[in-house]
Amino acid sequence: FELSPEGNALVVSVVTRGVSDDANGQPIEGDAVHLRVSKFGSAIAFHYSLDGERWTLHRIFCLREPSAPISAGFLAQCPTGEACRADFSCISFVEKKLCDPRDGS
Repeated sequence: FELSPEGNALVVSVVTRGVSDDANGQPIEGDAVHLRVSKFGSAIAFHYSLDGERWTLHRIFCLREPSAPISAGFLAQCPTGEACRADFSCISFVEKKLCDPRDGS
């Protein structure tokens, strides 16, 4: 999560391809969210879910050459405060084809 200037918790993603961008999602109710990263052809899709069942598309993007290796990691930061706490749990890797990144599955 990242807090918006209005104090709402948002799913936010940053993708760097020479220059970093910043994609802010809709406000999230509660204090937990499920996140998913999927490869869809040559594109990558980020989704979030409140229940781990119904997925909302956050963004689709391409990084570079589709055949290049991909790595992913987890990060928590607090750029404007003294500290923060983030818990990453239930992390898994599943080899499953994503048929349509926009259908909520």
